[in-house]
Amino acid sequence: MPWIDTRFGRLEYDESCVVEFPAALPGFEDERAFVLLDRPAHRPVLFLQSIQQADLCFLTLPVVAVDPQYQPALSEDDERILGLEPETAARADLLWLAILCLAGEDGPTANLLGPLVIDRQSRRGVQAVRVDQVYSARHPIPLEEPASCS
Repeated sequence: MPWIDTRFGRLEYDESCVVEFPAALPGFEDERAFVLLDRPAHRPVLFLQSIQQADLCFLTLPVVAVDPQYQPALSEDDERILGLEPETAARADLLWLAILCLAGEDGPTANLLGPLVIDRQSRRGVQAVRVDQVYSARHPIPLEEPASCS
Protein backbone atom coordinates (compact mmCIF):
# COMPACT_ATOMS: atom_id res chain seq x y z
CA MET A 1 0.00 0.00 0.00
CA PRO A 2 1.36 3.47 -0.81
CA TRP A 3 1.94 6.06 1.92
CA ILE A 4 2.03 9.82 2.21
CA ASP A 5 3.55 12.20 4.70
CA THR A 6 0.94 14.42 6.32
CA ARG A 7 0.59 16.75 9.27
CA PHE A 8 -0.60 13.63 11.11
CA GLY A 9 2.58 11.72 10.30
CA ARG A 10 3.13 9.05 7.67
CA LEU A 11 -0.16 7.43 6.59
CA GLU A 12 -0.92 4.52 4.33
CA TYR A 13 -3.76 5.01 1.89
CA ASP A 14 -5.69 2.91 -0.55
CA GLU A 15 -5.17 4.06 -4.14
CA SER A 16 -8.91 3.63 -4.74
CA CYS A 17 -9.46 6.50 -2.26
CA VAL A 18 -7.49 9.06 -4.28
CA VAL A 19 -9.58 12.00 -5.47
CA GLU A 20 -8.52 13.25 -8.90
CA PHE A 21 -9.05 16.90 -9.87
CA PRO A 22 -8.73 16.75 -13.69
CA ALA A 23 -8.90 20.55 -14.05
CA ALA A 24 -6.63 21.05 -11.01
CA LEU A 25 -7.36 23.63 -8.33
CA PRO A 26 -6.78 27.31 -9.12
CA GLY A 27 -3.28 28.23 -8.00
CA PHE A 28 -2.25 24.58 -7.69
CA GLU A 29 -2.17 23.49 -11.33
CA ASP A 30 0.46 20.78 -10.73
CA GLU A 31 -1.56 19.18 -7.92
CA ARG A 32 -4.32 16.91 -9.16
CA ALA A 33 -4.35 13.94 -6.77
CA PHE A 34 -5.50 14.19 -3.15
CA VAL A 35 -6.68 11.95 -0.34
CA LEU A 36 -9.58 13.05 1.85
CA LEU A 37 -8.71 12.43 5.50
CA ASP A 38 -11.43 12.11 8.09
CA ARG A 39 -9.89 12.43 11.55
CA PRO A 40 -12.54 11.69 14.22
CA ALA A 41 -11.05 14.15 16.72
CA HIS A 42 -11.47 17.00 14.21
CA ARG A 43 -14.95 16.28 12.80
CA PRO A 44 -16.69 17.77 10.93
CA VAL A 45 -13.45 19.16 9.43
CA LEU A 46 -12.08 17.05 6.58
CA PHE A 47 -8.49 17.35 5.37
CA LEU A 48 -7.77 17.29 1.62
CA GLN A 49 -4.16 16.11 1.56
CA SER A 50 -1.98 16.24 -1.56
CA ILE A 51 -0.34 12.91 -2.28
CA GLN A 52 2.66 14.71 -3.81
CA GLN A 53 3.38 17.44 -1.26
CA ALA A 54 3.25 16.75 2.46
CA ASP A 55 2.83 20.46 3.25
CA LEU A 56 -0.20 20.94 0.98
CA CYS A 57 -3.36 20.14 2.90
CA PHE A 58 -6.66 22.02 2.66
CA LEU A 59 -8.95 22.20 5.66
CA THR A 60 -12.55 21.81 4.55
CA LEU A 61 -16.04 21.62 5.97
CA PRO A 62 -19.21 20.30 4.37
CA VAL A 63 -20.97 23.38 2.98
CA VAL A 64 -24.11 22.59 5.00
CA ALA A 65 -22.03 22.81 8.21
CA VAL A 66 -21.29 26.42 7.26
CA ASP A 67 -24.71 27.28 5.81
CA PRO A 68 -27.50 24.72 6.35
CA GLN A 69 -29.53 26.45 3.61
CA TYR A 70 -26.73 26.26 1.00
CA GLN A 71 -28.07 25.85 -2.54
CA PRO A 72 -25.62 23.84 -4.69
CA ALA A 73 -25.05 24.84 -8.31
CA LEU A 74 -22.84 23.29 -10.98
CA SER A 75 -21.95 24.77 -14.34
CA GLU A 76 -22.07 22.63 -17.48
CA ASP A 77 -18.25 22.64 -17.49
CA ASP A 78 -18.17 21.34 -13.90
CA GLU A 79 -20.67 18.61 -14.79
CA ARG A 80 -18.51 17.64 -17.76
CA ILE A 81 -15.32 17.53 -15.65
CA LEU A 82 -17.08 15.34 -13.10
CA GLY A 83 -18.49 13.15 -15.87
CA LEU A 84 -22.09 13.86 -14.88
CA GLU A 85 -25.14 14.03 -17.07
CA PRO A 86 -27.24 17.17 -16.41
CA GLU A 87 -30.17 15.14 -15.08
CA THR A 88 -27.93 13.36 -12.52
CA ALA A 89 -25.93 16.41 -11.39
CA ALA A 90 -27.99 16.84 -8.20
CA ARG A 91 -27.52 13.27 -7.02
CA ALA A 92 -26.77 12.55 -3.39
CA ASP A 93 -23.30 11.06 -3.89
CA LEU A 94 -21.75 14.47 -4.52
CA LEU A 95 -19.75 15.78 -1.58
CA TRP A 96 -19.78 19.59 -1.33
CA LEU A 97 -16.89 21.03 0.70
CA ALA A 98 -15.93 24.59 1.58
CA ILE A 99 -12.21 25.38 1.88
CA LEU A 100 -11.47 27.09 5.18
CA CYS A 101 -9.33 30.15 5.77
CA LEU A 102 -8.18 30.52 9.36
CA ALA A 103 -6.14 33.71 8.93
CA GLY A 104 -7.73 37.10 9.18
CA GLU A 105 -8.98 39.67 11.63
CA ASP A 106 -12.61 38.61 11.36
CA GLY A 107 -12.04 35.01 12.38
CA PRO A 108 -12.28 31.85 10.27
CA THR A 109 -14.10 31.95 6.95
CA ALA A 110 -15.23 29.42 4.36
CA ASN A 111 -15.23 29.65 0.58
CA LEU A 112 -18.86 29.08 -0.43
CA LEU A 113 -18.34 30.88 -3.75
CA GLY A 114 -16.01 28.14 -5.02
CA PRO A 115 -16.74 24.93 -3.12
CA LEU A 116 -14.99 21.67 -3.89
CA VAL A 117 -17.38 19.10 -5.35
CA ILE A 118 -16.35 15.45 -5.23
CA ASP A 119 -18.22 12.62 -6.91
CA ARG A 120 -17.89 9.81 -4.37
CA GLN A 121 -18.42 7.13 -7.03
CA SER A 122 -15.87 8.23 -9.62
CA ARG A 123 -13.54 9.94 -7.10
CA ARG A 124 -13.32 12.98 -9.39
CA GLY A 125 -13.45 16.50 -8.09
CA VAL A 126 -13.71 20.08 -9.24
CA GLN A 127 -13.64 23.50 -7.65
CA ALA A 128 -17.09 24.69 -8.72
CA VAL A 129 -16.75 28.47 -8.82
CA ARG A 130 -20.22 29.96 -8.98
CA VAL A 131 -21.04 32.65 -11.52
CA ASP A 132 -24.12 33.93 -9.66
CA GLN A 133 -22.18 35.58 -6.81
CA VAL A 134 -24.87 34.48 -4.32
CA TYR A 135 -22.20 33.35 -1.85
CA SER A 136 -18.90 34.75 -0.67
CA ALA A 137 -15.38 33.36 -0.82
CA ARG A 138 -15.01 34.61 2.76
CA HIS A 139 -18.24 33.50 4.41
CA PRO A 140 -18.00 33.74 8.22
CA ILE A 141 -18.03 30.41 10.00
CA PRO A 142 -20.55 30.33 12.83
CA LEU A 143 -18.74 29.55 16.05
CA GLU A 144 -20.36 28.31 19.19
CA GLU A 145 -20.49 30.77 22.03
CA PRO A 146 -18.10 29.85 24.85
CA ALA A 147 -19.70 28.38 27.95
CA SER A 148 -20.36 30.98 30.58
CA CYS A 149 -19.69 30.61 34.26
CA SER A 150 -22.62 30.86 36.63
